[in-house]
Amino acid sequence: MEVYMLTGLMLDGAFGYAPSQESVTRHTVVGLQKGMAFSGLFIGLLHAVALLLSIPSVQHGLASAP
Repeated sequence: MEVYMLTGLMLDGAFGYAPSQESVTRHTVVGLQKGMAFSGLFIGLLHAVALLLSIPSVQHGLASAP
């Protein structure tokens, strides 16, 4: 969220927009939403891999393959 806010403010400055409370809030909220979405997808992917690796036939297949 902090990185998104700072880069958003730097890009706003590069395009000539003055920083304001509205722009700081907007960049913070958007960064928080994107961070939560990324975290949720990443944790979901990790759980899916863990679930897949807990299946005995998958474990056997991976153990028998070089």
